[in-house]
Amino acid sequence: MTYDELKEVDRLDAVRMVLPDGTAVTDRTLNFFPYYSDIIVFGNEYCESNEGIAKFIDEYVCPENEKDVTAFFQEIARRIVSDPILDDVDTRKNTHVNYRLLRDQHYSLFKKPDALSEWSEMRGIYFWHEYIIQSRRQEQFKKIVKKQDDDELFKISYKVKKVYGFSEREITYLQYFCSQAKLDDLDSSLNVSLYNWSKKKFTGKSTVSEYICSFLNGETTKNADKYKSDLATEMQMGRFDIPVATTSRCTMLDEAGFKDMSKTYSKLKTVITSNTCNIEYKYKSSKRPKRCYRNYIWTSNDDPIYLIKDEDERRILAVHFAKPEKMSFAELEKLWYKFVLECNFDEKRLSEIYENVIEPNPQAGESKLIIEELKDILTKDRINGITSGSYFSISNVMTIPEIAQQKADINRKIVKEAVMQLYGLPDASQRFYKINRLIIESENYDEKQELPF
Repeated sequence: MTYDELKEVDRLDAVRMVLPDGTAVTDRTLNFFPYYSDIIVFGNEYCESNEGIAKFIDEYVCPENEKDVTAFFQEIARRIVSDPILDDVDTRKNTHVNYRLLRDQHYSLFKKPDALSEWSEMRGIYFWHEYIIQSRRQEQFKKIVKKQDDDELFKISYKVKKVYGFSEREITYLQYFCSQAKLDDLDSSLNVSLYNWSKKKFTGKSTVSEYICSFLNGETTKNADKYKSDLATEMQMGRFDIPVATTSRCTMLDEAGFKDMSKTYSKLKTVITSNTCNIEYKYKSSKRPKRCYRNYIWTSNDDPIYLIKDEDERRILAVHFAKPEKMSFAELEKLWYKFVLECNFDEKRLSEIYENVIEPNPQAGESKLIIEELKDILTKDRINGITSGSYFSISNVMTIPEIAQQKADINRKIVKEAVMQLYGLPDASQRFYKINRLIIESENYDEKQELPF
């Protein structure tokens, strides 16, 4: 029964709903109850505790978001105050004390401007995050947990690798992340985020991220919008920000990275490895500690070097997407649902993977990928644009804006390798004379040769 249907229930039937079965309803009995059917049901037992109120809202209102809960509180307050029996002094004194208290509490909200709006907004946000969404997500999540089956995981992982061309290390990252998200008591020092990236379009990084995020939250189809957030919210840069990680097993940060992370990177690392946060609700003076599931999936068009500011970073696992084999969306959905379903490593297994796979492979060390990106930047036109002379040097190249802005991460050694892969070894005095430049293939360049510039 919906809330609108409950409001249309006959008063006598509503009274029977709250009385023990078989109780005779007399005129005297009716005097104990308000006139409106929804107030009769709501005020009988539900309103005696926050859990009861949340149960009533979830059962009858079926809210989709906190705004629906806010709207309910505004409506129920107006109906309580305007109830024909509760509004009349003579009839009100005959009703049960719970209904009289309910009327007095809500009547006070109409004594000053904005009191009702502030009260309903505060309660809408509070009840949605503290009670309703928590129980819903937990029930959904149970659908995706099963006993670990290594044979089934191997089969589906092999298929995923074949379709997307992932390396063994990348498929292990995906297995680790999906297993991590399913554990309630994982040591937070083992917590990581997933960074799905590609400079090319139509590689499926966003689609795959949405599949993984949806399924880890117990959805049976791709339905990730309610689990998306942004970096500022998750880091609680605003006073009343509530991280989506407080209500979701997995949170998606679509195109969430930004180039200048130097001022916030240390806080980001702390956030990733924390499992709690403090929430401040509007119109409430105190903060409340909340459990967080810091299982973040990032999607980005940028190389991880632009996000990761620590050369030894192990908290953000980079998975590079190339153009996959062609599959229908129905086939992709089935593929990734099966993959997520079969990732159920326990903490001991995750510790072994962290020690043997993640820890030895810092994510900022993907120098080959960075060099390929630099080679896209270092065109002849860009080289000619940095100097009008007959030659250029590494110092000239370091002034190119895309490189200069990231000089803390893209060092001279990496730039030097990219230049030499494109233009060969330098001439006299470590200068690259333009007249002598030839584009050469990277395999003809001895990467081990060190040059002092």
